[in-house]
Amino acid sequence: MRTLYLLLFLLTFNDLNAQNSFSDVPLLTIEKVLEYDFRPENSFKIEADLGDEISIKSEDLISIKGLKIHHIDIVYAAYQGSKTFNQNAVNKQRIDQIRKAFPQVVEDAPTWKCIEQTGAKSDKHAKSFFHGFIVHYGPALDYQHLKKFFEPFQTPAKLFTVNANEGGKFECGDGTSINIRGNSVKYADGTPVEGSFNLLYKEFKNPADILFSGIPMTYKSGRVSKNFTSVGMYDLRAAQDGKTLKMSAPAAVDFNCTKRDNGVAYYQMDDQTGQWVKKKDVAFQEPLRLISIFKSTLAFDGIQFELNAKIYNLHSVIQFNEDCWSWVFAHFATHPKLNEVLEKIDEESRTAQIKVEPKQFTEMIADIVMEEKMAEMKREMEKQIALEQQRQAEWEENEGKRMEEERAKMEKIRRENQQFSNTLLAEGSDEGHTYPALVKGLNSPEFGVYNCDQIYDLEQPLELSPTYVDENGREIMNKHVVCVMDLTYNGSFSFHPNNITCNGKGKNVILLFTDDKDVFMLSEAKFNQLDLTSNLRPTFKMEDMTTVIKTSDDLKEYLKI
Repeated sequence: MRTLYLLLFLLTFNDLNAQNSFSDVPLLTIEKVLEYDFRPENSFKIEADLGDEISIKSEDLISIKGLKIHHIDIVYAAYQGSKTFNQNAVNKQRIDQIRKAFPQVVEDAPTWKCIEQTGAKSDKHAKSFFHGFIVHYGPALDYQHLKKFFEPFQTPAKLFTVNANEGGKFECGDGTSINIRGNSVKYADGTPVEGSFNLLYKEFKNPADILFSGIPMTYKSGRVSKNFTSVGMYDLRAAQDGKTLKMSAPAAVDFNCTKRDNGVAYYQMDDQTGQWVKKKDVAFQEPLRLISIFKSTLAFDGIQFELNAKIYNLHSVIQFNEDCWSWVFAHFATHPKLNEVLEKIDEESRTAQIKVEPKQFTEMIADIVMEEKMAEMKREMEKQIALEQQRQAEWEENEGKRMEEERAKMEKIRRENQQFSNTLLAEGSDEGHTYPALVKGLNSPEFGVYNCDQIYDLEQPLELSPTYVDENGREIMNKHVVCVMDLTYNGSFSFHPNNITCNGKGKNVILLFTDDKDVFMLSEAKFNQLDLTSNLRPTFKMEDMTTVIKTSDDLKEYLKI
């Protein structure tokens, strides 16, 4: 029986060459087996006996044409006949050799692992073992490839029609909105877009959507690679008549994240390389908590105001009755003070969301009513003055009375306004929140993918080389990509099937996709039943989910996430 265990060690060499050395792969896994006799799919062997030149078979070069080298195992015997034998130095020499003999190894930058065969007990026995490399290859599992591969599973984008000259603000639901400036979109050659174009928006807020997006969830800081756990990602694109468009001025996105948390930053992804660039740290606004509610009925010179409102610490949501709605709607559109504080307006429900404190809002309403009343009074007074010039003596007594009545009427309006303000500020009892994780004004300088993410390290990383079988124990062939979802975090990670990494203390769900897009799953419960303490080559007995999981919504519903 083979015994295997995980040992991390740092290879150190004194004579590393900066270009063709092992220095860019400092931390490796050593897997111990009695003898390496595995034949994983989509791999081939390269023999590398000590002192011999490395030679790659022509049929192996043909099999890998147009594909990528994802991972290489360095296989050797643990038996050392000489006490001065330095296995690390030999490994380094062999790696330098394969890089020189096989330039694609340098270009593809695969991951590496050492496999140490412990079964040999003599020099002769050790020489009978295989020594060399196992090269694991397959299609490039980068963003462009996975995005296309998973396209049948993806949720369609939300589509908006935009006038190129005018731009506009577009509501995407759940508080998220996109603001596109006028004349801010161009063709590939740099000329401005004319007419209308299509704006396409997708968001990814759970592991299922993230998995089928194909978006990479690792972040490289120098030579260190870390994992993302997302509080929300979005993909923003534009097209006209099948032509992909570009931005000449940034779009502003108000993005509603999945939660408020510390350590969240805003990142932009390079479409071609899949690398992320940090744009800024994310500072969440204070939660919008309901602090009062009211219902008030007031009359202003023939206009009956019935206001049902919820007042938050950062805005008010007020519903107006039908009698006063036309007055309110007209003033929001035309009055500079009210137009400035208006966030949203819904004509169908006669509701307005105001970004102003309730007291200020009531003062604005009172000021506008007062202004209009004063203007009306002024017109009336001018009319009366004109008449007074004609019949000053006759109208002198009556005019004095009328002015006194007007003053009394103005005093009544002032008292009503004060009552209105006091009513609006009355304490309520219900507490709640509205879009507490909304991040406003995210600057999106290009069409592409953006992410609000936290960074984390795996608590207990396990590097596994599984065998994948169906429920009848038959090996699953034509394996394309494996996706590891740790439900402790919000993300998904894609791997070549022959070598995957997962969190030994996570809530792991493993999905395998074949070249024909058949779907197989190893559930969290079945994963937890595996003994991985001494076995890095487990057998994954997977359930065929091809007829169950056809979209990201299907996966989300099945996993209840």
